[in-house]
Amino acid sequence: MVSDRPSSASPFDAAQFLRESNLTEEQFAETALKWDCLLGIGRLHAQACAALQTAASYISERLQTVAAVHSLKVRIKNPEHLLAKIIRKKLAKPELDFQTTTYEDLITDLIGIRTLHLFKHEWREIHDFINGTWELYEPPVAYVREGDPPELLTSFRDAGCEVKDHPFGYRSLHYVVKSQPDKKVRLAEIQVRTIFEEGWSEIDHRVR
Repeated sequence: MVSDRPSSASPFDAAQFLRESNLTEEQFAETALKWDCLLGIGRLHAQACAALQTAASYISERLQTVAAVHSLKVRIKNPEHLLAKIIRKKLAKPELDFQTTTYEDLITDLIGIRTLHLFKHEWREIHDFINGTWELYEPPVAYVREGDPPELLTSFRDAGCEVKDHPFGYRSLHYVVKSQPDKKVRLAEIQVRTIFEEGWSEIDHRVR
């Protein structure tokens, strides 16, 4: 586990992590990130996992009160997956400044909650509950398929969602909410989709 490695980790440790994460040393060098800084972020995140789980449990318990919600999947991001995501995000957006004091504001899915419903129209009930229960960290995004009917896109926009084409062709609503079960505000990403779309995304992810 990355967060258990000493701050004086050797270049071999970094190289092994990069290989396991399907990243190259050239990509890591391009980010100009410091390995010791990444290790510090990994350690902090590992220490915060219990508090993140508490926040995730609170959010999921509230969502379970919504009649349209069929089931939930909850996960806390693994420290190694977090560090790999930081590297990839830095490659995509070099202007981002990842530090131990900033990573929680820049990686908004340390808590991930998949909220599944049966019928397509049920998204609106869940959407209204999320907006009425939590403060949003950023505007919600509705990912759609190419060829979706204009009235569906209009309904998403009327509900305050930014509409984007999904690169892999399935629908999903994404929210980043603020939750404060203790003194610290935690961010959580809530994804809302039908059970059918969830199955398709799992198959697509497995095949790719």
